[in-house]
Amino acid sequence: MGPLCIPVIMCGGAGTRVWPESRETLPKQFIPLVGDQSTFQRIIAMISDPSVFEKPVVITNRAYRFLVAEQLAELGVAANMQTLWAFADSYITDLTEPFLGEERSKWLYPNAALRDAGAFLVSGSDWPVSTSDPFDAIEVAVTRMSPDGDTPVWHPEQALAVSDMLRALTIDGAILTGEDDERGSIEPGKRADLVVISANPMTIAPSEISEIAVIETMLDGEPVYTRGVDKDETP
Repeated sequence: MGPLCIPVIMCGGAGTRVWPESRETLPKQFIPLVGDQSTFQRIIAMISDPSVFEKPVVITNRAYRFLVAEQLAELGVAANMQTLWAFADSYITDLTEPFLGEERSKWLYPNAALRDAGAFLVSGSDWPVSTSDPFDAIEVAVTRMSPDGDTPVWHPEQALAVSDMLRALTIDGAILTGEDDERGSIEPGKRADLVVISANPMTIAPSEISEIAVIETMLDGEPVYTRGVDKDETP
């Protein structure tokens, strides 16, 4: 398989940080835009044109209205969700919501709206500016609270199911990059890149998902990492 180039339109925090000072230094597939309504409509027009983009477009997001979510779904656009940020920390309550106002703030991290509109969801960690631990991100996506549980539930109507996040972090990411024939799920014939974990996130309480520990990591079926069940325990 040859190299895969996926255009990336960055909206929200990342997009506003790089605009406009470092625009000229970005790879051409990165298009930083500030996400007002007219900007989103320009995005829709651009990715609707097959002469501009032939591959799926990944959107790193802060806020999409439901109408835009439906349009993205119709165009087969993948929404790359950094769900770890979808809770009411001080950046949201002190900086973001006062600036956006109540009505627009309802569309911050609209994970469920994107799913319900039929958008293709994938997820990443936003590392190294946040933790690379996917279980923290899963818990936040499901509970809409901080991993410590010390914030109020924030827009619970946008909560995802655990199964949504497991797909977004595994097979759907592989589908997006065209690698689902060799990775993304545990199946005969695929690479045995997997982890053994201390609990089943589908059956434990959502508030306990962030406590799941990786016991063993395997690459191509060979163990490359082992640790204890206690998440804070060193190997």
